[in-house]
Amino acid sequence: MGDMHLKEVYLFESALRILMTRVDHSEELNPIDRSRIVRILANDDQQALASFLKIYKSDHKWVDRGYFILFVDRRAKRTILHLAVSCSATRCTMLLVNPPYSYSPDQRDAIGWSPMHIAEARDDLSTLYELALKSRELRHFRPRPFEEPNKCLSTCVIWPQDLFANPLGTENFLQHTTRGTVRNRMPSSLHGTPATFACGHSFALIFEMFLANPDLCDFDLMLAVKSLESDRHSTFEKEVNFTLWPIRPVDPHDGLIHSPECRDYPHCLAEYLEAAGENNLDATQKFENLFQIWKFHRFRIDNEGQHPRPSVWSPLNLKAFCRMAIRRHMVNRTMPSISNSQNSLYYNYAYNVKSLRLPDNLQRFLLYCELWPSHSWTNVEVWYRPKRQRCIPCTLPRFGQGVIVKHSFIPD
Repeated sequence: MGDMHLKEVYLFESALRILMTRVDHSEELNPIDRSRIVRILANDDQQALASFLKIYKSDHKWVDRGYFILFVDRRAKRTILHLAVSCSATRCTMLLVNPPYSYSPDQRDAIGWSPMHIAEARDDLSTLYELALKSRELRHFRPRPFEEPNKCLSTCVIWPQDLFANPLGTENFLQHTTRGTVRNRMPSSLHGTPATFACGHSFALIFEMFLANPDLCDFDLMLAVKSLESDRHSTFEKEVNFTLWPIRPVDPHDGLIHSPECRDYPHCLAEYLEAAGENNLDATQKFENLFQIWKFHRFRIDNEGQHPRPSVWSPLNLKAFCRMAIRRHMVNRTMPSISNSQNSLYYNYAYNVKSLRLPDNLQRFLLYCELWPSHSWTNVEVWYRPKRQRCIPCTLPRFGQGVIVKHSFIPD
């Protein structure tokens, strides 16, 4: 009798869970609809996508019964969100991850790639940001041997805990990146896009990231007093002892590497590096010159109304300094612990900023959005089929069931 009662309770609870669970339906687009979706996403036309989904729903009455997912390729488990991210369709991505559609940024395709991972691999910061706000992915797990680290700009901004284990080096500034504009162009037409250096906003932004957290780079940024003795101090002591001012001033006439009349910042950073490629400078000298140009613009204030306009060497204003201090504190609190990695898993920086419940303009300020590269600069290097990512099922006492992908944990 007791066993019978337990069975009834179990069946009741199972039925209740089914009723409380959202009903998922999926449908694969036919070739005609797939062609329409590709054109819409290539143009990042949010309004056209919303109209398409509305018409599609009215033509398929069964979708009213619950949540539905549209697959571009069911066999490959790629949804329209995977395709939107591959097309750098930021506005369409924002539409898909929010209600009423609520596509998951962590849903993996047949080879283990989620929209989050695709956007990060493409270094598409604008699209990654929209995904990161909704993502449940956590990092940083113990890195496996020979694991290739992520060392792109979007990783530095959104997943800074990755760079504690694998800091950026000067060579990451100087390497070429394939970039191009994808609007109104099909992905196939972008193969063979000539290699260029990253845009000036990228350099300015990443220097700001290092200004807030010098430990994310493996070189001395010449802004903090870093020594063997200070490296032995705790993270908290480093925050307190960090020395930002005074900083050695830059003489623009020294070596004539930059015009004191330049008004083209931050684009001048990329222009210098491209021009320096024609000179016989070693990588170290190129980086030092690039840093001096950034420092010249970042810590110089022009006196308006005077001609010629004299410059004043000045520390950061209070607003910029507060942002830097907040970023440093929040990032340092996500520092990995290799010996206890299961209890040192954290959400991405954008998600953590959102959890502060600040007004949107302050959230975007803490994310340095005014320095983000233009959306028309889109990394198109990763159009080819990526390598399969191994997904390892795992159950953690703190986070429940999920999968481990590289050094991240994605809850179910």
